[in-house]
Amino acid sequence: MSGTATVVVDPLPNTYSVTGTGSYCSNDAGRAVGVSLSTVGINYFLYKDGELIATVAGTGAAISFGLQTGSASYTVAAQNTVTGCSSTMSGSAIINVNPSPVAHNVTGAAVIVPAPGHPCWPGRN
Repeated sequence: MSGTATVVVDPLPNTYSVTGTGSYCSNDAGRAVGVSLSTVGINYFLYKDGELIATVAGTGAAISFGLQTGSASYTVAAQNTVTGCSSTMSGSAIINVNPSPVAHNVTGAAVIVPAPGHPCWPGRN
């Protein structure tokens, strides 16, 4: 048998950083999660604790998956729409939800006096 074979190795999608780590209060709308940069022709897949929850097409700029809710670890994978080659983006967004303060009813009488030096302090001219 004779002849030659040509082997083409398709490149993996570029690896960019996942953005959005932080906390938010439970009465807020959530926290934005995204990727620091993206490539046209690549689809980006957002996973919340390993479950696929959103897909965004690359634009050539940073992309956002919008506001995410719930304490979780968010990771992103990328896939070339032509070759099918895929890679995992760098890092993850760890989001924590902080409980909102509890409102309490205050009862009873009180006299409120401004602190010394305050513009409303009695005797201040």
